[in-house]
Amino acid sequence: MRERILEATIQLLKTRGLSFTVSELTQSLGTSKRTIYQYYDSKAGLIEEIVNQLMQQIKQMEKAIIMDNTLQVGEKLRQLLVLLPTSYGLLDMRLLHDLKRNYYEQWLILDKFIKEEWGAVSDIIDEGVKEGKLRPVQTEILIDVYIGAINGIYAKNEIQTGQMSIQENLNEIVDILLFGVLSEAGKKDIEQ
Repeated sequence: MRERILEATIQLLKTRGLSFTVSELTQSLGTSKRTIYQYYDSKAGLIEEIVNQLMQQIKQMEKAIIMDNTLQVGEKLRQLLVLLPTSYGLLDMRLLHDLKRNYYEQWLILDKFIKEEWGAVSDIIDEGVKEGKLRPVQTEILIDVYIGAINGIYAKNEIQTGQMSIQENLNEIVDILLFGVLSEAGKKDIEQ
């Protein structure tokens, strides 16, 4: 039943965002509020479980990327940086904004994860430098730039809804970080 509750909650998040009610959840499941509260003490507890599952899925996907011997180190880095859990395609800037505004404790859990869980990326960067595929950089600065870019886009999208999806934003950020803004001709101009 716990899994059914989570799946129904995810469906409601896709259609109603965080404004869904526990009554709507019980209606979609054909069950009572008492049944929901047997598994979760509150809607906030249910949201926290979804956040925790999201983080677990990200960790599993990271592990799969790292273990994939068919990928070169640059592609592993790119995939790690644009990683979004597939079953959580419901994530958009509006939902993240609502999470921060209405479920701040759960937002803090996700925010801490985003700021602190960089071991896989650091390891891939170290591997790439050793292989000569990546140039040496201050990994902490790269991560700070990445997080800063995400936060900047998040802040911009709080005001302007209906813009690019999170995935589109991540792809653009990572392309700029990995390939820069200069074309080959532009690089030659600077080298002269």
